[in-house]
Amino acid sequence: ESKITWYILGIAYPCYIPSTKSNSGIIFRSNHKDLIEIVKDKLESEHAIVADPRENKKSYFIRIRNKHMRSKLEELGLTANKSKRKFPTDIKEGYLDHFIGGFFDGQAIIYRQKRNPKSNNIRFYFNNSFLSELHNILKKYADVDREEPLGDELSYGHSDSIKIYNFMYR
Repeated sequence: ESKITWYILGIAYPCYIPSTKSNSGIIFRSNHKDLIEIVKDKLESEHAIVADPRENKKSYFIRIRNKHMRSKLEELGLTANKSKRKFPTDIKEGYLDHFIGGFFDGQAIIYRQKRNPKSNNIRFYFNNSFLSELHNILKKYADVDREEPLGDELSYGHSDSIKIYNFMYR
């Protein structure tokens, strides 16, 4: 258990796909090649990063065969169906910022509103159960003001975005 482990696990929640071709296959997929490079580096993998060959797909992935790692990810609730993935309940307080930082890097969208282009905002899309727990953690540890997520979307305005940033990089 380490900060790096929890950061990679945070990335895994939105980016991990269990391979259907093998019960030991693990795939990490993202639109951001640099994120997959981080996963590869932190897992000390020699596997190649591959651009998605499907037409109109702009993602990258790394495919690893590791039965032990896959079983551990499944024990942590990383099911094939992302809508059933639950926020982990056993994260020590000292690792929460790293887990959320990994999830942020894998899933968050940072955007600016047209009416205020100097204002950064954050939006997450994931299942409601996960986002509700994420929000509760951010409310408790980052002191965000926003209320509960709406369905499978959770967004934060500029002041909450700064609080989340400060929490992740405390």
